[in-house]
Amino acid sequence: MSLLRDKIESEEIPPGSKLPSARELAKIYEVGPETARWVMTQLKMLGLVTTRKGAGVYARQRPSVRRHGMERYARSTWSGPEGRPILSAEAERQGKQARQAMRALEETPAPPQVADRLEVPEGQVVWVRRRTTYIDEVPNQVADSYFRLEDIEGTPLKQVETGPGGSFARLEDQGFRLAEVREEFTARTPTTWESVELQISQGVPVIELYRTLYATDERPVEVMHAVMSSALTAFDYRFTIPD
Repeated sequence: MSLLRDKIESEEIPPGSKLPSARELAKIYEVGPETARWVMTQLKMLGLVTTRKGAGVYARQRPSVRRHGMERYARSTWSGPEGRPILSAEAERQGKQARQAMRALEETPAPPQVADRLEVPEGQVVWVRRRTTYIDEVPNQVADSYFRLEDIEGTPLKQVETGPGGSFARLEDQGFRLAEVREEFTARTPTTWESVELQISQGVPVIELYRTLYATDERPVEVMHAVMSSALTAFDYRFTIPD
């Protein structure tokens, strides 16, 4: 297995290229069919290969979109009549196309992790926008954004289309001057639902994000919980060193 793994990690087998079948691998490396199948299983568990139903096994693609932590939130991106959704603007700067598919718009009891960050009692009813986003038609994240009901009542945030600039712009329309973003990242293996929705094997790690958006009075006005495919996301942060 180590030889095949080294070839994938060194990109001697290029990302996205199709691997030989287990039967072909058994012949190439002069091992038994059971050993070849075991190797393929281990590579999937390590997240080095992905299976496409009916099409075979492929070397895992490298991250194709860079997430620029500070620059992506620039007010010049999303404010004004020509404001752009943050994800779409960031993707287009890298020659990609982004879109989202809405999974649900609904009231829901605030989960503990959301209630703590949104500073509401656990179980309080809040508004959530559940969506899956795509980069060049490949799903890259599932994202759920939570808001206090009183903060977004009567706004396009309760509709599929939020208008120019997306949720950031609509919150400022409500009088919340946005001032600070907090992002908390962890890595883990995906749930079965996440692996299906993101079209990845359960061996490919995901990046879990909680993003809290604060207004100038330090009031949290949105909490987004996102699970991102590590196969499509890289992080690129540059910032001034504080005194």
